Amino acid sequence: MVKKEPNNFKEYIDNYSSRIETKKDFVEIVRSRPGMFLGHTGNEGFLTMIREIFQNAIDQLTMADSPCNHIELHYDENTLEVTVIDNGLGIPFDLMVNVYTTAYTSKNYTKKKGEYSSGLHGVGAKCVNAASTYFIVESYRYDGSAMRLELRDGYPLKGFPKKIANPNRLQGTKVTFMPSYDVMGDMNLSWQAVANLVRVIMNLTNIGDSARLVIHTKTGMTMDNMIVNEKGILTFLEGKIKHPLISKPIIIDYDNKDTMRIKVAFSYDTSGLTNNSYSLGSVDSFCNWCPTVSGTHIDGTLEGICSWFTNYMNTIYLANQKAKDKLKVISSDIRTGLVVAIDAAHNEPVFTGQAKECLDNKDFLPFAKSVISNGLDEWSRANPQDLSKLAKFFRDVAEIRQKTDATKIKIATKYQASSLTGLPAKYSKPLGKDNLELIIVEGDSAGGMAKNGRDKHKQGIFPIRGKMPNAFREDYKKFMGNAEVQGIIKILLGRDYFKTFDPFKDCKYEKIIFMADADVDGAHITALLLRFFLKYMPQLIEAGKVYKAVPPLYSIGTGKKCVYFTEQIDITRYVQKVFAKHNSIGYLDGKTVKPLTSKELTALFMVNMDYVYELERNAMNYAVTPELLEMALMNFYNKSTTSSLKKKIKNTYRFMDVYTKNGVVVIEGTIEKSYRLFLTERLINDCSRVLDIIKKNISCSYILNGQETSLYEIMKVYENCQPKDIQRY
Repeated sequence: MVKKEPNNFKEYIDNYSSRIETKKDFVEIVRSRPGMFLGHTGNEGFLTMIREIFQNAIDQLTMADSPCNHIELHYDENTLEVTVIDNGLGIPFDLMVNVYTTAYTSKNYTKKKGEYSSGLHGVGAKCVNAASTYFIVESYRYDGSAMRLELRDGYPLKGFPKKIANPNRLQGTKVTFMPSYDVMGDMNLSWQAVANLVRVIMNLTNIGDSARLVIHTKTGMTMDNMIVNEKGILTFLEGKIKHPLISKPIIIDYDNKDTMRIKVAFSYDTSGLTNNSYSLGSVDSFCNWCPTVSGTHIDGTLEGICSWFTNYMNTIYLANQKAKDKLKVISSDIRTGLVVAIDAAHNEPVFTGQAKECLDNKDFLPFAKSVISNGLDEWSRANPQDLSKLAKFFRDVAEIRQKTDATKIKIATKYQASSLTGLPAKYSKPLGKDNLELIIVEGDSAGGMAKNGRDKHKQGIFPIRGKMPNAFREDYKKFMGNAEVQGIIKILLGRDYFKTFDPFKDCKYEKIIFMADADVDGAHITALLLRFFLKYMPQLIEAGKVYKAVPPLYSIGTGKKCVYFTEQIDITRYVQKVFAKHNSIGYLDGKTVKPLTSKELTALFMVNMDYVYELERNAMNYAVTPELLEMALMNFYNKSTTSSLKKKIKNTYRFMDVYTKNGVVVIEGTIEKSYRLFLTERLINDCSRVLDIIKKNISCSYILNGQETSLYEIMKVYENCQPKDIQRY
């Protein structure tokens, strides 16, 4: 190890303290690292924001000392505005600012025994506020008083909180917020995702609890529904169990009235069990009303179910087996077909991350395991017939597993041979004996089509399933044990593999053709086949017998015929000819218009293939027209002045204006409807793909049919020249 001389780092050592910062502003911290506090950015992070505020209302609904019996959630799919209302305890007027801006301000630090909440340390709502463009809280009291707090970008506006009228003597809290694009990135959260969140959480409340859900969709529709908890966690089993094994689900519910509670519902579905396979079931789990993907509550539940049933099966149900028939049930057998829903809560939950997707309380695992074990003791005594059905099912699963494991010990099962020919059963043999061709296709469906279109006298079709092993990586024994490899060798050589063979005497096929799909998987399958022949049958390649079929990417119907294209550039050239018939195009070189050559025109269309899509996608995100956004981006790319941009836009759009506000260029006005576009660094970053495409052009100014035309308009004309009946394979 080379020793570094400290003297060479004196400057860095002496100035190291200047690089260490202490952040005290919680809003600033969250806005700089939203993913750390909300688990995600974008739509997933926004959904977490909604869940945080909605679960605060759920806490009020489930608290014994809260008057709450009504909650509402309103969501506008166009503006992304969210409003949550409850008639619970409300927010104390003197603490409103602290509750939503100061870290670690919460009622959850001191809890009563048996009191559960979704909140932990008073951070959730503050994170939502910090990540919002605006955040408004109204707190109402039964005595007719009320206060309103308005925050912008996480900070209270001047003069707030302030008193507001409450003539109807409402009680509770109303929170309205809109997420910040600057903090959370692009968002277009669907109303379906919000509705699903509400339904899921409501199924974890008490039976009969309800929430009003009001949705304003992008299409202008307003939906107003009451979401009622009718079946609790049994709802999560519906639709997942096609063929229930037992008469009714097993439900185990226990609350120690101190620190933990758990409710589990599970059953078994036999639809996934076949004669030679089995699959594990599914788990829906929640803790403190938060969806979880892992955690000690799940581990404890599954361990409890598996240990109880394996113990019963091996010590009681299968106890009288003969030694030679000895069968042992294991945990994976018990989990086969299992569909389980878990609703858990802890007085002091420990989650990993603010998204609360994983519970880490060590005491929950033994608690859950014990509750399940005791619950199954009671259930088994009351339901002997269902227990018998499950025992038979577990025995069948164990037998299938045992047979499968025994089969896995062998190298591989050989291909299924035809009793008449000894060749693979799926191989369609040619009728003749001369000039034979073997066509290897991808899958049974391709095999069926190739079989119908082949020359039956000389072409044989062999469909292979999936991807064979990599001949360059697998050892000889394992590779040769593959059924597809064995089949190809048997067809070509008429016997098992032997290394030294004559490609003309021992192989009767003149051509071996790989015919895979025109996609990435097809290319991979072709590569694997080629590696097989390179390593084990190079004689056939050297003899010129190995071919690759080139499938088309596109086809265009022309009357009764079809024109096929194997590459993207071919279809581009075809459309280019249609374009050139009706249009002339050039570019400005100084003051001279230079016509584009055929090669330059092809390059133009190839380079800008995704331009329309990328520009329109960003224009939609910023709610402006593509033409307006393009003008702004071209001005930025050319490093032109703001006055130059203003002149161009005013010449094109009469009622649009360009001005600078707080150092930011703003484009604002009316083009059929009102638009406002801020030329911020975030916009430039979001449009980086558009700018990358612009850079690849030989010019930013094109002349189409004698008129200066934007790149967007040119590519729209090109798109209109594409045949309507083009088909992508």
